[in-house]
Amino acid sequence: MLSKSHYEELLTWLELLRAYDLLWSNDPNNLGLLKQNLTQIQTYLETKIMLIDRTDLDPEARSIFQAWQTETHRYIRLLQTDFLFYQSAKQTKTKLDRILLIQQRLKLAIELTENYLTVIAK
Repeated sequence: MLSKSHYEELLTWLELLRAYDLLWSNDPNNLGLLKQNLTQIQTYLETKIMLIDRTDLDPEARSIFQAWQTETHRYIRLLQTDFLFYQSAKQTKTKLDRILLIQQRLKLAIELTENYLTVIAK
């Protein structure tokens, strides 16, 4: 089981993702704020989430955590790429398609984290 501080880091992570999802729903044209929040998410992922010490976990819990960590990192990398494509899109339809894809990835990252938190709470 993760320590309380690591559990709290995951809750903070979840809140960052939810806030970013809300921003995409409310203000998808505010590129400066979207980029700033994405940078904040990337920084938190690299400095907190990816550095959580899993040596104190039993082998099964370690495996589950590592799988969650890997998938989360993958979603955020894809999100970065999608954001770059969104920034460079010229046509309205392309922008709308990218917004939907970004929101879908965010929802999947949120669900992944919620599911992981449910598993470790047992």
